[in-house]
Amino acid sequence: MKSSILLSFISIFLVSCAGLELTAQQCQSLNWESRGIQDGAKGEFRFSRYRNACSDSQFNVDSVHEAGYLKGFLSQYCKGEVAFRLGKELAEYDISRCDNKKEVLKYFTEGRKRGVLKKQIKDLDQKRRELVAELMRPDLSEEEINRANEQILRYEKEIRELEREFSKLTENYLE
Repeated sequence: MKSSILLSFISIFLVSCAGLELTAQQCQSLNWESRGIQDGAKGEFRFSRYRNACSDSQFNVDSVHEAGYLKGFLSQYCKGEVAFRLGKELAEYDISRCDNKKEVLKYFTEGRKRGVLKKQIKDLDQKRRELVAELMRPDLSEEEINRANEQILRYEKEIRELEREFSKLTENYLE
C-alpha cells in the first residue's frame, strides 16, 4: 500500500517536471483523471505530452486514459474562476471545450477586460519612463525637451483615465 502511494506520488512529481520522461510503470500507475484536474485548474491541456512520453516508454495510452484525463481537465477548466484568471492573464482559453460556454465566456470576458487595461497601463507607463530617462540626456534641445514633456503629460493623462476605468471594474467579480 505504502509503495503504491509512493509510486503514484513519484509519477505525479515526474509528470510535473519540465522535461517529460515517464516509464511504462509510471504511465500505468498515473491517475489520469487527477492529472487532468490539476492541468485544468492551471488552464493547460497537456494530454498529448503525457501520451507522447508514455509512447516513448512503450506504454499504450488508450481511450480510457484519455477519457479520464479529459473528464478531470474539463471539471476544472470550465469553471468561472479559471476562465476569469486566464482572461486576466491574457492567456488563451478554448471556450468550445466547455458545455457551459455562455457562463465561462462571461467570466473570461470580465477577466480579459482587467488584463487588457492593466497591460495598457503598464505599456504607457513604460513609454513614460523611457521619455523621462531620455530627458536626462545633456544634448537635448529646448524644443526636444518641450515635446518630451508634453508627451509625458499625455501619457500620464491617459494612464489616469485607464486607471479610473479599471477602478470602476469590481475586482472581486467572482464573489
